[in-house]
Amino acid sequence: MTAAVSADAKALLSITGSNLVISGSAFANLDGGRGGSVLSISGGSAQLQDTTFTACSAAGNGSAVLQASGTTLTVSGSSFSNNYADYQGGAISATRSALRITGSR
Repeated sequence: MTAAVSADAKALLSITGSNLVISGSAFANLDGGRGGSVLSISGGSAQLQDTTFTACSAAGNGSAVLQASGTTLTVSGSSFSNNYADYQGGAISATRSALRITGSR
């Protein structure tokens, strides 16, 4: 998938109080404006399995994923390359939340 997210948008996908699984996907060249170009989690949980994130950027935090307080994110078998955020979290920014990463690079 190649797309651009406007500066006013936070993410392609935004979850609040739900559970989301993204598996076997690829995201490239996304600009998340203030953060989380692919995924913004503000409640609930998300799983990223066997997914690649390449050249995502954000003027804020978390170029690919922005994870808010009290949420859960599990990343397995995924890769993050050439992602950039102006502030925190070149790939993932997690604040007071549960984050587990296994078998990823």
